[in-house]
Amino acid sequence: LAGPGRDPEEAATAWEKALEIDPARVIAMERLESVLTDLDDPARLARAISRHLEAVPNSVGRRMRLARLLRGPMASPDRAADEFRAIVQYAPSDPEPRAELAAVLEEGGRAPESIAEHLAVLRAEPLRLESLRALRRLYERTGNRGRAEVVAAILVALGVAEPDDQRGVREARRRWVEEPRGVLSAGDFETLVRHPAERHPATALLASLTEVIPRLHPVNLEDWGVTRTDRLGQRSDDPLRPLVQRISALFAIEETFEVYLARTGVAQVEAEATFPASLLVPASLMTSLPRREVVLQLARQLGRVRGGGYLAGRLSARELGIVLASSLRSRYPDYGRGLASEEVLGDMAQKTLRHLPRRHRRAFEQAVVGVAEAGPLDVNRWRLGMMHTAHRASLVASGDVLGCLEYIIRADRRLAAAAAVSPADLIEAARSFPEVLEAITFVLSDEYASLRVQVT
Repeated sequence: LAGPGRDPEEAATAWEKALEIDPARVIAMERLESVLTDLDDPARLARAISRHLEAVPNSVGRRMRLARLLRGPMASPDRAADEFRAIVQYAPSDPEPRAELAAVLEEGGRAPESIAEHLAVLRAEPLRLESLRALRRLYERTGNRGRAEVVAAILVALGVAEPDDQRGVREARRRWVEEPRGVLSAGDFETLVRHPAERHPATALLASLTEVIPRLHPVNLEDWGVTRTDRLGQRSDDPLRPLVQRISALFAIEETFEVYLARTGVAQVEAEATFPASLLVPASLMTSLPRREVVLQLARQLGRVRGGGYLAGRLSARELGIVLASSLRSRYPDYGRGLASEEVLGDMAQKTLRHLPRRHRRAFEQAVVGVAEAGPLDVNRWRLGMMHTAHRASLVASGDVLGCLEYIIRADRRLAAAAAVSPADLIEAARSFPEVLEAITFVLSDEYASLRVQVT
């Protein structure tokens, strides 16, 4: 009847009866779907698929067809949303059904639910442009101007924003005159600002070596073109000093650090692993850059000082591994065997204990046990976590999403080259670049929005 008999209506009736006898029979469902598609009868097809799904509820492909029928020709967004939610439960790792769920929720006027689903999609795929653009639109529609501006800045950084957003985001960045206020508690910094990859006992061990590492790997500040005469004292009337103090107070930095104005050789703010820590600031920073860029740069490095990541700034992954292994040898004599020669490890272990101040010894010993009990440490992932923490700190203090993303893109030759070609090339390159993905994920989070409210 469906073929040579040329009676598709009777064929459909026959397959419907077959499906009534055995709703789980796949061949009957496939043939009926083909005939009803030719007949252009979406309501009848939807009923048939619904009957089939009662017997085979985990048929994701068939349920997707039903959801799209409900969303499209049957114009039933609420029922479509229910089906898409079911698909998300059966296939939670597939972002496509969730993206369609977010879209149908927006079409049904359910903006808060749509926003939640788009955010879930972006946690899996931070560079999904359809969801970013939808979020920009939904936040604007619901009056959430702050989060709309965050999404707009992401789109501008990726080169895919509308012209009005391009102008608006860049003009707002130039006009920004705010300064961070308040103080982040130690708990907020550790749980919200410090990246999970850096939350390892090795971080506590590194913090106990603030006076050791500068002796094991000394830094000569004259290599940066600065001397003691360039140090900015506590009582200096330079406008940089109160801004540094404000950001330092925001992060509740208790350790002493010194600020140096570099006349030459320093293109942007840097933090060096001296004792005490040194913040190197271009002398022209306050007069040559927008205020928001100034805060972004200072907060990035002061975040490294607060988090302890500045101590690892000049060390390679191997050098950092040797420092950690030699520290653990104070309790576990064979730790790190093969990482370097026994002579190097033994000599480093002796120097570490010799330079370790008495007041840091207890913290050092506790951290040594913690690192050993935590098992193997991926040093490269840990170091990357330190970079993420620095970016998070700069974003919390400044809110400069565009500036942070453009800094990451400029700092990597591959990303910079892709950006010079086209937005599509940039986005494709960024898909495998953790710094971009993590920064976007962070600024889209509720935690970031909460922190920004707290400091402004």
